[in-house]
Amino acid sequence: MKPALAAQIRQIIATCLQLSIGPDELPDDEPLFLEDDFDSIGSLEIIDAIECTFDLRVSDDDLTQDLLYSVRSLTDYVEGRLSVAEQDAVVTA
Repeated sequence: MKPALAAQIRQIIATCLQLSIGPDELPDDEPLFLEDDFDSIGSLEIIDAIECTFDLRVSDDDLTQDLLYSVRSLTDYVEGRLSVAEQDAVVTA
């Protein structure tokens, strides 16, 4: 997990969920939502912000609670998608 990317993801999460703690206080592997407290509007705002910030599209098939589980799960997903996009850009160049 790239620290700079994780910091961007933390900032997006903190902003979208209007957290009372700073982004740096979000742990990598703790659940973002309690099982009974899943925030569908907040999660859609997070996904929208990620799509805008990183110029990528999160497919409907990828929109799962596993993806939105933690800072790490979101960071790993974005990192993987950015890596694929970079590889595609090299192939088409």
